[in-house]
Amino acid sequence: IKHSTESMFSEMPERAGMNSVRIAEVLNFRKGLPPVVTAAHVHALVTASSRTEREISALVAAGKLRKIKLSGRGNDLSGLSELLILTSGLEVMLRTSTLDHSTIDDFLDVLAQNPRATSIPARLLSPTHTSALMKEGYLVSSSLGGISHNTLGGSSIVAPLAISRAASGSWAAVGGDAAFENLGGVGTPKRHNSEPQNTSAGNELALSMPNIGSYLRLLYAARSHLLELLGKTKHREIPLYLLRERWDGSVESDSRV
Repeated sequence: IKHSTESMFSEMPERAGMNSVRIAEVLNFRKGLPPVVTAAHVHALVTASSRTEREISALVAAGKLRKIKLSGRGNDLSGLSELLILTSGLEVMLRTSTLDHSTIDDFLDVLAQNPRATSIPARLLSPTHTSALMKEGYLVSSSLGGISHNTLGGSSIVAPLAISRAASGSWAAVGGDAAFENLGGVGTPKRHNSEPQNTSAGNELALSMPNIGSYLRLLYAARSHLLELLGKTKHREIPLYLLRERWDGSVESDSRV
C-alpha cells in the first residue's frame, strides 16, 4: 500500500506541454487525492493471493488497516468496489482537515472499537459530529442506495457498442449495471435486481474518503487509456518501453516527431 501511494505519480516532466496554471492544477489535484489503494491493485502486486488476503484481514483486525466498501461502483472484477487505507494515513488526513479535535477523537474512537466495520450506526456519533464528518466526506448515508433504477435506465449516454449487442428490452440495452459509474456517478445506485431496503438502513453511515470520486474516475480513465493504447496495435500487444513512451506522450523523447 505504501509503495502504491508513494509511486502513484511520476515527476512532472520538464517539457510537460502545459502552462504554469495547468501544472499547478495538476499538482493540486494530486495533493487532494486520498492515500487509498484498491484491493485489486494490492493483489496484482503480490502473487500470493490467499496469503495477501490473510494479512489484510489480520491488519484490519489489528486496527492498522481500514477497508472501505463502495457499492454501486461495478462488480468486484472491476477492482473499484473495495479500497484500503492505512489507519495512520487516515488519522493524518483527519488531523490536517478543518474538523475540530473533539469530532476527530470521537470518530477515531468509534473506528478503533469497530476495526472490521465498513459502516457504523449513526447513534455512535452525535448529530453535530455526524454532520461535520459527512460534510467533509468521511461518512455517507447508506440511504443513498435508494436511487431509482428507472431514472438510471432512462439515460441515453451509454456505450453504443455495448447497447447494440444487447437484447432489445433487456437491462443491458440501457447501459446495464455499469452505466452509473461509466457516467461518472458517485454514490450507491439501486440495481434493477436489488431487494427492497429496510427503512432503518438510513441509520447506517458508510465509511468514505474525501475526493474518493476523483480518485475512482482517475483510475477508470487511466485504465481505459492504457487499454486504448494497446488496442491501437495490430495484435494488442506492445513492448513496455514503447508503451511507456506513448503513455507519456513522447514528451521526453529526443525524436522531433
